[in-house]
Amino acid sequence: MSSSSSQPIMASSSPQPIMASSSSQPVMFRSSPQPIMLRSSSQPIMASGSSKSSPQPMDDLSRYMLLHKSILEGNLQLVREFCDSNKHALEARITVNLDTALHVAVRTGSAVNHITEYLVTRMSIDQMTLKNNDGNTVLSIAAIVGNVQAAKNIIRIKPNLNKVSNNSGWIPLIEAARHAQKEMITYLLPFEEEFMMSVRSSEDKDGVFFVNLLIFAGFYDLALKLVRRHSIFATTELYGGESLLGTLAGQPSAFPSGDLSILTARYAEANFLSILPKRLIRGLVILFLSLSSMMVAFGITFDILFLDSAS
Repeated sequence: MSSSSSQPIMASSSPQPIMASSSSQPVMFRSSPQPIMLRSSSQPIMASGSSKSSPQPMDDLSRYMLLHKSILEGNLQLVREFCDSNKHALEARITVNLDTALHVAVRTGSAVNHITEYLVTRMSIDQMTLKNNDGNTVLSIAAIVGNVQAAKNIIRIKPNLNKVSNNSGWIPLIEAARHAQKEMITYLLPFEEEFMMSVRSSEDKDGVFFVNLLIFAGFYDLALKLVRRHSIFATTELYGGESLLGTLAGQPSAFPSGDLSILTARYAEANFLSILPKRLIRGLVILFLSLSSMMVAFGITFDILFLDSAS
C-alpha cells in the first residue's frame, strides 16, 4: 500500500556536504523550528475535500482493494470496468492514508500514467481537489514523486492546484524542491510567477527558503537564475542569520575547482558549445587588429625617425 511518508534528509549550515538526488527524500532545515507557510498569495488556498475527515472503516477499503490492485498493476481495463460499475469509485478513499484512486495512480509513477490520464478525464473538478490524510492534492503527490506527465494532465484540467498547500504548509513547487525533483521544479516555476513576486520583500523568508532548498539539492543553475531575477534573495537572511552565501559555503560540491566560479558563471555548461567558438573567433580578430595597428604605428614612427636622421 502506498504511503507518502519517508525519512527526511536533515540539512543545516554545517560544512558537511549534503547529497541530494532524484529520490523522494525530503530536505529539512534544522534552523527552522516551525513549518513555513509557502504561498502564492497572502493566504494559502484551501482545496475542497479536507483531510480532516474521519477515516473510512476497513470494510470500505476492502471494497476498493481490486481497484487499488488494478492501478498498481497498470490494468486500465479493470480500472475502467470498476469505475463504470461503482459511481463512488473516483472519489472513494481507497487507502488508510485516505488516498483516492488518482492519488495512488500518480504516486505509482509514469508506468501507470495511462490510468492517470483516464482518471483525470473522468473526474470532476471537486474530485480533483480532494486531499489525502497529509493534506496532499494529486498535484502535490506528483511533485513529490516527480511525475511530470501526470502534473501536466492535472494542471490542464485544474490549473489552480499549484497554489494549494498541504498540512505542512507546502505548495507543490516547494514539495518538488524538498524532494529534489528538478524536472518538476522546472515545469512548475512558470506557473509560480505570482508566488515569486509575493516573496520579494526582505521580511518574507519564503523566497530565500525556496532558493536554499535548490542549493541543498545541488540545483545551482536554477538558484542563480532566481537570484538574478530577484536580487533581494541574495542578501535576505533565513533563520539564525544564515544567508544564501552561507548556504553555498557549506556546499563544497558547488566549488569543484576550489574557486567561486559558481557565483560568477553567466552561462550553463551547454551554452559553451555555441558561445565559446564565437568568443574565440572574436578574440582572434581583435588580436589581429591590435597587432596590425601596432605594426602600422611602428612603421610610421620608424619612417619619421629615419627621415629626421637623414635630413
